Parts: sequence; structure tokens; C-alpha cells
Amino acid sequence: MQLIANLAVGGSWPGAPDSSTAFPAYMDIDYIRAWTRADPTAPIPSAAPTGLAIVPGDSQASLSWTPFLGAASYDVKRATTDFGPYTTIASSVTATNYADTGLSNGTTYYYVVSAVTPGGEGADSSQASTTPNAGMVPTRESVADAYVRDGSYLNSNYGTDTGLLVKSDATSYNRDSYLRFDVSGLANATNVKVRLIPISVGATANAATLSFRFVPNNSWTETGITWSNRPASTDVIANITGFQSGVPVDVDITAWVRSQAAADGFFSIRVTSTTYGGDGFVMFGSREQTLAPANRPVLLIVSSGSSSSVPLAPTNLAAMAGNAQVSLSWNTSAGATDYNVKRAAVNGGPYTTIASPTTTAYTDSSVTNGTTYYYVVSATNAGGESANSTQASAVPTAGNAPAVPTGVTALGADSRVSLSWTASSGAASYT
Repeated sequence: MQLIANLAVGGSWPGAPDSSTAFPAYMDIDYIRAWTRADPTAPIPSAAPTGLAIVPGDSQASLSWTPFLGAASYDVKRATTDFGPYTTIASSVTATNYADTGLSNGTTYYYVVSAVTPGGEGADSSQASTTPNAGMVPTRESVADAYVRDGSYLNSNYGTDTGLLVKSDATSYNRDSYLRFDVSGLANATNVKVRLIPISVGATANAATLSFRFVPNNSWTETGITWSNRPASTDVIANITGFQSGVPVDVDITAWVRSQAAADGFFSIRVTSTTYGGDGFVMFGSREQTLAPANRPVLLIVSSGSSSSVPLAPTNLAAMAGNAQVSLSWNTSAGATDYNVKRAAVNGGPYTTIASPTTTAYTDSSVTNGTTYYYVVSATNAGGESANSTQASAVPTAGNAPAVPTGVTALGADSRVSLSWTASSGAASYT
């Protein structure tokens, strides 16, 4: 890098300086400062970020929005009154999501986001608001979701799509969406809502009516469901009219969740349109929304019977195979009093609870070598049971190293130390 300093010496002459004018023999420079300057030739963005969505939590709010073309960063602004004035709480945010922590539960907060380009800061996005609640569990996302399509596509699967499309139109253009949630431990919940975020809507979606219907059959799979094998729906939970991109849609499903929590622990819902016309389509974010996680479907839960909030799902579940055993470990879930260890013989469940330890480790000794086992763990307390952790699997074999011995004790004596420990299953000898 080359730096050219254009310097001038102050003073005054009764005219232009000449060869007789005295100049300083030297000059001291304290420092030279360099910084990034907005490109004066770059236009300031006239548009604003779209799709601002918020998921509330305990003393926090998780924001996400659609990436803005050309943005170098974003400014996040917050207010405690509707439509401001706003205060910038985060600047130079390079991601399209932001977690605002340290909030007061029960207070409504209002947010906007602006994009910053080399030309400067653009306009604020549309406002979104949320109210944090100590009893809410925003992390209970859908465990499966997909849309299905009729006509020529009746055997096609769209389970990996980032959107859940709903539309009533001519043959081959109809779409219904299905979602399934883990509702185990929510038999005593006082209020449960499913929140969906529209990420794209048709020109007439504001006048469209979507029907949210209970699906009693939970055996469908995300990567297997099609129009031809889709499960039937029964009860109409709600009919909702008017949809806008980025504006959350909340549907009260409390009664059905309580019933399913006492049954198989899963709740499925179908979303279908009762308004004919291609321009009335609505696309909600699916659980595959990796760039904008706040657009994923989520349950908003308030648990009853205790002042304790339901703990979050355990993280970092690890499974280590041994000889006729699998050793499990996971991170502590804040507020949990114990854990439910669940096992399945097929990928993705259904799972059966095999133990309820109070520690963050468990050894499953009721396994057969050569068989693959799938595990999840949930956390519980007086407020209820969390969602399941992410799945871990292991295949025990006779050739695997035995588990680390436990209970090692040392007893000192004259010129010797006597050691003892708990036997490790499958160990032939010890070193």
C-alpha cells in the first residue's frame, strides 16, 4: 500500500512566496488516520429489507429477515412504543438474524431493520413486534413438514423444500401443507399456538382463507409424504383470512396438543386453502429455513401447574458404542431436574423411554451387538418436558473398546498403594 500525504504549511505572506521566503527545516506528523468511506458514487438503497420475523423467548427475541441484495451489513432498531421512535441496538450486523437478549418478560417490543450498502443506509423495514414470556419455549420447532401437489405431481415429494406452499387452483396446481410437532410433556399446557411465517404470498393472499385441520395419523414422513399417500384430516381447528409476507400467523391448538400429549406425543396439522385462485397462494417457511431460522414453524407454549418454565432441549447428545452397550452423554439443560432417555430401532423414531437419569450421562446395556440404535434425550422439571434433543446413533459390537472404568479408589499402605474400581462391561483385562 502507498500513502501520499499532501501537506501545507500555514502562515501569511504579502503575496506569493518566492526564493527568499523562509520555510521550516522540518515538520513533525503526529499521526495519519485512514478509514473506510462510503462510496459517494454508490446509490443509497431506496428499498428496505423484507420478511422481518420474530420468535419470542424467555427474556429474549430472535429476529430474522430476508437477505437484501447488495447489503454489506444491517442495523437493528428497537422501540417500546408502536412505530417508534426507534433506537439502534445493533449495527454492522452481517448475518440476516439477530438475538436480542436481556429483555423484560411481558413487555412488548417493536423492531425494524435497515440495510447498509457502500452508498449508505437505506429505509427501515416494516415493523414487527413481540412480547417475551418466561413460560415460552420458542425452540420446539416442527420435527417434520412438507407440502404435497396433485395431478401430474401426485407422487412427488417436497419434504426438503424451504417453503410450505398452500394453494387452491386447477388440477396439478393444488398444494396442501403438513406439519408434525413433538408435544410430549405438554398434557398440562395452558396455551399452545403454532406459529407460521409467510415468506411469499400471491397478489390476492390478503383475501384468501386457509383452513387449519387436525391430522390424527402421525405415521407420515417428511421425505415420503405425497398427494397420493397424504393422511386424512378431521377437525377444523381454525379458518384464517388475510395473509401478508412476514406477518406471523398464530393458531391456537391447545386442546389437540393436550390430547396428543397424552396419546403418542405427536401432533400433526394440515393447511389447505378454501379460496380458489392461483394468486391467492401462501408460502410459509419450513424447518429447512437455514438462512432465516426465525421463519421456521414453531410452537409457542405456556405450561401450567408450576412457576417453573419448561427447560430447553438438551444439546450435544453423543453416543459411544461398546461391547453390548452404548454410552450416552449430553450437555446440561438449565432448570432441568432430570432427563428422559429415549431409544428407537429406526431412524427418526418412534422412540421409547428407557431411563430417566438425573445426571447428563447414561449407559444402555440392553442392546445387541451389530444392531443400530437411535437415541434422543429430553429434559424435565416441574414445568413440564422439553422437546427431544437432536438424534444420535451407535452400533455396539464385540470389537469395540469397553467403557472407561469408574469408581477408582486408592488406599495407601506401607510402601504400596492398593487400587480398586468398578468392573467395565466387556473388559478382558485392565492396564
